[in-house]
Amino acid sequence: VPTTILSRCQRFDFHRIGQQQLFDHLQHLVQLEGRTADEAALRLIARRAEGGLRDAVSLLDQCMVASEDNLSQKTISGVLGIVDERFIMAMAEAIAAHDGLRIIKGVELLASEGRDMRLFLQQLLEFVREQLLLNMSGQKTMLNRQQALQILRDLVDGYQRLRFSLTPRLTLELALLQAAHL
Repeated sequence: VPTTILSRCQRFDFHRIGQQQLFDHLQHLVQLEGRTADEAALRLIARRAEGGLRDAVSLLDQCMVASEDNLSQKTISGVLGIVDERFIMAMAEAIAAHDGLRIIKGVELLASEGRDMRLFLQQLLEFVREQLLLNMSGQKTMLNRQQALQILRDLVDGYQRLRFSLTPRLTLELALLQAAHL
């Protein structure tokens, strides 16, 4: 591009916003609307937006429409399609225990509830990562360091395949079974 044109152009460098800043902005928007929201609910939206302010505001708007009173974490989880943390833990345990039948039944349950397979796998990745970080800080966790690292590697590979899969259920089953070394 010629220098004469560049000199007349504005340049904008966009970057992700930190979760605390997103949370603060969401809290401000909730107050402007005259509504109330649980802190955990707003933090969940901020985490789900992954640093995108417009995404966070859009998610908040969807949740406000779905709820007439206080925005709770349960309401937000339902609107966003987030899988219950107990289910995530149970699937991580099934992987660690090499329990293929439990894995297949878990994916079947996800499919029957119409859950987003990619979102579930993303949540599972976050959970295993948290287990690894807790383990590295010296805390006792359900997964040891070696297990967590191997499961993360396998799940990240599976997530890459799942992003472009025409058969998400089968791709998820294969990724989880691979992570369980079956």
